[in-house]
Amino acid sequence: MFLQLIDNPSNEFYAILVLQSILVITNIFLVCSCMQSMERPSKFIFILFALGQLGWSLTCFAVCNCVTYFYSPPISQGHTEFPLFIEHLNIFGLFTLLGAIVLSSFIPDALSNFIVAAKSDSDKSAIGRRKKYMLLGIFPFAISSVLVFLPPVAHTSLLNALWFACSLFIFYISWAMYMTPYNALINDLGRSPEERLQINTYISITWALGFLIGNSVYFLKSLLEKQVSSLHAFQISIVLFAFVGFLLMLIPIVFINENKYTRKQDALNEQKPLLQSIRIAFQDKNFAYFVCSDTIYWLASNTISVCLVYYVVSLLKMPEAYTSLIGLCVLIGSFIMYIPINYLSKKVGKKKLQQGSYILLAVSFLLIFFLGQFQLSATFQLALLGLVIIFPLASFGILPNAMMSDLIEYTKEKDGNYNAALYFSIKTVMMKLGVHISNFILFALIPIGQGTSYIGIRLTAIVAFLAAILGLLLFSKYQEHEVLNTQKSI
Repeated sequence: MFLQLIDNPSNEFYAILVLQSILVITNIFLVCSCMQSMERPSKFIFILFALGQLGWSLTCFAVCNCVTYFYSPPISQGHTEFPLFIEHLNIFGLFTLLGAIVLSSFIPDALSNFIVAAKSDSDKSAIGRRKKYMLLGIFPFAISSVLVFLPPVAHTSLLNALWFACSLFIFYISWAMYMTPYNALINDLGRSPEERLQINTYISITWALGFLIGNSVYFLKSLLEKQVSSLHAFQISIVLFAFVGFLLMLIPIVFINENKYTRKQDALNEQKPLLQSIRIAFQDKNFAYFVCSDTIYWLASNTISVCLVYYVVSLLKMPEAYTSLIGLCVLIGSFIMYIPINYLSKKVGKKKLQQGSYILLAVSFLLIFFLGQFQLSATFQLALLGLVIIFPLASFGILPNAMMSDLIEYTKEKDGNYNAALYFSIKTVMMKLGVHISNFILFALIPIGQGTSYIGIRLTAIVAFLAAILGLLLFSKYQEHEVLNTQKSI
């Protein structure tokens, strides 16, 4: 497929685009290899670390945000761009086969997160207790992110459903092998709340960049459609994302010396059984309220990520490619918010900012419910939605990981044990639980009224609105002053 594009003279643009991407990545590797010297991690080390986040953000974008679009595509002018690969079978009249597969993938996802966390926290590998597992997971993670979108049969088939389930399970297991130890490195590298906030700001930026590049899939697909079918245009885009993401994920593995820059004394923990460690973690009310509210947030925010293309095409009657442009504008706005959020978090505290963000998030879902129902231009409606949503997206992009880092140091001061990978794995599992539940609900709602009233698509906004309110109530129980007053800089 790629050779056909490059061999065709009319496709020089695409060949140049691919080659330039490879050259940029190569230059990053060459620069990285010449600039490490300090024992205490420098800002440059933090940036190298953050590039890994850009890689896995780009690699997981399609599976996290485009599965519904691919297997249940929007109906435009009475037809869909992709064939129906998996029948939308209703099970007991409550959910679809696709929804059941997505929800069931949470089981291997959760188990692998916890197992990798426990192994990583106690590992004494010469290459680094985190990097060992990141290296094991990186290749199957990139490959499976593509396999999810390569069903073996070109029409509706149960074999496609089996393929989808297997590739999805491999994807989540290998993602956990990379992401769980990667997140633990935030605390391994950061020596103080200020450094950890700095790291989390960097990875928030690179996560957003990954989301931005991933969200260009609709625009890139529209360009490639001039040469190939819509299906192949989408699949080629996913392959490009996986390839670039793989190279970026290699950067922290290859160029950060874990044994040199991380706190070695933290590797010697008194290890408890996994279930006991999880139970102890949830006995801390601050931790429990925080991760439960974070779960609800991801249930709500996943709705925007997955359904944006439906809101654009079905509710506002705009071309699909506008989804990429809207994503670009929102993320640029979020970047602008990063500076005031960092400043305000030090002045008024992270908790107050998060509470305000929950409120704005709830308002944004009310606006989404009414999209296309008033005699206002589609551009104006989207601009209004964007102005409301950029602050909460930026806030939730930076602060939750920084607060989790604070909680890890807080528990370390209380009991003297350091289990960064385990705590981040619990947060990750709870986050993914919210995403899995959200996808399960979306697969059930989106087909309702498709092509006519689109009531199911509007109901997704109501579900997300209620989730944002619940998240706010849970988060209000979190006692930030207790957490920050207990920990100390290292």
